[in-house]
Amino acid sequence: GWLLSTYAVGNLLGGGGFLIVARLNPPLAIFPLMMPIGALAAWAWWGWRNLRTDTVLVFSQAVRAGDLIAIIAAVYIGMTILGRGFGTVAWLAAIGCGIAAPALVDAINEWREGRAEAPARVARRPATRSISRERSEQPAPETRDDDIDDVLAKISREGMDALTDAERARLEAARQRKLHRPDSPR
Repeated sequence: GWLLSTYAVGNLLGGGGFLIVARLNPPLAIFPLMMPIGALAAWAWWGWRNLRTDTVLVFSQAVRAGDLIAIIAAVYIGMTILGRGFGTVAWLAAIGCGIAAPALVDAINEWREGRAEAPARVARRPATRSISRERSEQPAPETRDDDIDDVLAKISREGMDALTDAERARLEAARQRKLHRPDSPR
């Protein structure tokens, strides 16, 4: 889901950036976009920002994978502009706009998850205010351990960095419940 969403949003933003430059200064956009440069820029930006611990060997030297992605993208962009001249400057606008795609996709996903959780919070409120004091002071019932299965599956698929703040909070709450259980091994 995230990779495809980022591809689509990166291309839309990249195309929009290219069209803006083409409208404002047509000579800078003589060469049309011939590839999904917005999506490639979005993925390269995400890789440079998030692949901090992964390394690859380049000529017997360990290089961070994110740095290698950024170097390859910069060399490609530079060669394209040098080879085709200033008519490709609008590509830089497409690349710059495409870089915003990962953050926009993450923000949209967090907003959607927040909207999905909102009805559950409203449903938990008491219907009347005439609840006895002793009933309202009872601790919340224990939730089952499998209430975080979706979070654990997401970590398995995408890694810890892909978790939203709400998912991190659920994971931490489950960890705290496990730590404070009298029957849990320590």
